[in-house]
Amino acid sequence: MIEFKCDKCNHPYKVSDEHAGKKIRCKKCGHRAQVPAVPSSSDSFHDTVQYAKDGITPVFDEIFNELLKQEQNAPTVEYD
Repeated sequence: MIEFKCDKCNHPYKVSDEHAGKKIRCKKCGHRAQVPAVPSSSDSFHDTVQYAKDGITPVFDEIFNELLKQEQNAPTVEYD
């Protein structure tokens, strides 16, 4: 199902995916509105992966490098 609002009067609509890209006439104001396209799940997945790559990786690298420095500078402990 695709949920959207009329561009002119904001009347809410819920239509099946088969109407994606088609025009409808608003029942409230008569305006011809276009039903938005259905976003593909692969696009959404790609956006999520790209966000994680761009946003999380630099933070992880910074934390990892700081831990590595601390480990290299840590005193040696001997166990009996």
